[in-house]
Amino acid sequence: MIWHYFGIDTARFIASLFVVMIHIDPFIEPLNFVMTRIFGRLAVPFFMMTTGYFLYRREPEGRWLKTVLHLLKLYAFATLLYFPLMIYSGQLSSPGMFLQDLFWNGTFYHLWYFPAMIIGLVIVEGLRRYAPEKLAWFVVILLYLIGLGGDSYGQWFISTSFYAGLGSWMAYTRNGLFFAPLMIMLGAHASKCCLKPLGMLLLFGLYSGEMTLIHQNGWAVHDAMTLFLPLMSLALFQWLLKQSSKRHLLLANLSMWIYLLHPWLIVIVRGMASLSGLLILKENALILYLLTVVGSLGAGWLIERGRRIDGQKQKLDRN
Repeated sequence: MIWHYFGIDTARFIASLFVVMIHIDPFIEPLNFVMTRIFGRLAVPFFMMTTGYFLYRREPEGRWLKTVLHLLKLYAFATLLYFPLMIYSGQLSSPGMFLQDLFWNGTFYHLWYFPAMIIGLVIVEGLRRYAPEKLAWFVVILLYLIGLGGDSYGQWFISTSFYAGLGSWMAYTRNGLFFAPLMIMLGAHASKCCLKPLGMLLLFGLYSGEMTLIHQNGWAVHDAMTLFLPLMSLALFQWLLKQSSKRHLLLANLSMWIYLLHPWLIVIVRGMASLSGLLILKENALILYLLTVVGSLGAGWLIERGRRIDGQKQKLDRN
């Protein structure tokens, strides 16, 4: 493996580490704000753009359906994996709440990504097939702007009947209807243009300034969507495309396992800390973060190694 290469799969691995940061808040302020809110919020859009880019780069027949089915299988597996924690946390208190989580919020707090991607891919594929390109862009941008009103600018509109109605059937507008379609579309078109370094620096200043204003003024009900986030994510993705030479599939797969497994590792580390009396392991957020990352990475590596050995065995059996 070539480690001097800093490309898409390497960035996916780094992005997965930022996702864990968001869920633990391991640093003191203001470093924690910079790492989790400014850099960390770029992680999930980056994942979505990566899927859009690799899915629509060549568009072989059946690739879209294969991607959606793969996400459905991962979501089903992850839901079963977190079923004990869903019971423990009381998420299964009513069928209606479970269905809302299943389709919009995610069956566990980090699993919202899977229904978001599935719904987003359905919307984007439908627009690409049946709508003119300008109309497709208008729709996904409009959906994103509507989602902004329930997210980083939610306090401006929280009392309106429209967003009150949305809140009755989805916990966040950061989902497959409002958030994912634009990110997937941007990924699908990412290779068409590229910002100059000065423009990228200016855009980062606008993006980070907006996020700072949102937090300082208490405008957000959630802070996953901002005005400059799509452009900042696109600029970063395009810059990474220019650095890319080849895929590093092991890093890509490890990033997926870190994303999937880290909430379980948080629970395990906290449980071990309570049982052993080493409370610093869970009370010190930075230590908890490091142990969670190491545990998730180790588990993911063992799974990938097992899959490789199994694949080699099957190949030998066929021969």
